[in-house]
This record gives sequence, C-alpha cells and structure tokens, in this order.
Amino acid sequence: MIKSPVESKIDDGNGVLQLGKSEKGVYFVLLMKDNNFPQFQVWLLNKSSSCGGQVEWALKANISLEAIMDNFPL
Repeated sequence: MIKSPVESKIDDGNGVLQLGKSEKGVYFVLLMKDNNFPQFQVWLLNKSSSCGGQVEWALKANISLEAIMDNFPL
C-alpha cells in the first residue's frame, strides 16, 4: 500500500483529493484550505533509485489561491 503524501492535512475533512494517471505516471491532486486560504497541490509518484527502488511522492506544484480569493470574494 502506498500512503497519501499529505495524510495529516486531509484528516480534518478540509481537503478534496483526486488520483489520476497520465503518460508520465500517477498523480495525486489536493485542494485544501490552509490558513483560511485554498491551496492547490500536485504530487507525482516516483520510483526512487536513491531509496532502493521504493516509490515516493514528489511535490510538483504548490499554489496558493489567496490572490484569486482577494479578487473574487465570496
């Protein structure tokens, strides 16, 4: 079993997650609220040669959506 890269951040129910697959591999996407502003993260599952061939999640994008929320308040 492969664990979520951000398991502790989604335990409180403030996150929406999605798994996906492309030609480059398996992706984990998370949209969550962090410090009252939404964050968007994209993780890619990699096979690491430095860890004896084990798989690990690599963070590819970490985007704060604070500016969008400032421009479009709810």
